[in-house]
Amino acid sequence: MSDTAELVVRARDGDQSAFGLLYDRHARLVRAICYDATAHLASAEDLAQDVFLKAYQRLHQLRETDRFLPWLCEIARRAGHDWRRQPRREVELPDEWSGVEPAARREEPQIGELRETIRQLPEDERMALHLFYLEEQPVVVARELLGLSQSGFYKLLERARNHAGAILRRNQESIR
Repeated sequence: MSDTAELVVRARDGDQSAFGLLYDRHARLVRAICYDATAHLASAEDLAQDVFLKAYQRLHQLRETDRFLPWLCEIARRAGHDWRRQPRREVELPDEWSGVEPAARREEPQIGELRETIRQLPEDERMALHLFYLEEQPVVVARELLGLSQSGFYKLLERARNHAGAILRRNQESIR
């Protein structure tokens, strides 16, 4: 039994610290998936919290404890899909943020540009980048989550990097 599977079993048995460890390991990836759907950091954080709450409440439904991460990613994808289908809501900002550009509120402009670039990629390419670079998952885990062979995952990762680079270059050329 893997470490993750053991944590899932402990969390099912009521060990909240075990679920906390699962949260700590996978929160960045879930927030990234949610950000893909919302394009707004605060909304992505809220949505990610909802995803983990759903996962905690439905943990007893997970039959294969070793499949926790793919199961969690699917909950996040569905939550993002549901979020996009809802009518857009206006985000209220604190007074000190009024008049400040969105990217400048929470992150450096380059990070905002990179996030926007990644959002333009197809879902499989976004997931490959998130899993490998953000979540720092080993190739064997990342490829399994995406249902690819090892060489297929590397090809997808290369395609994602090339695609993102092309978008960034195109954006830079349009600024000039």
